[in-house]
Amino acid sequence: MLWEKIEMDIPDRFKNVRYVSSRIPGCKDDSDLMLGANCQVFAYNLLRDFGLNPP
Repeated sequence: MLWEKIEMDIPDRFKNVRYVSSRIPGCKDDSDLMLGANCQVFAYNLLRDFGLNPP
């Protein structure tokens, strides 16, 4: 199966990330969520936090 169900408890540091449309993948310090994130940067960082390797 290509996709498996993964249970994730979202860490607190992800719960109050401010949406900033200019914070796109590849922007400076895209792993620093204190600077805000667009949906892709948020998702990629969350997946990396759980040991996955998104683009």
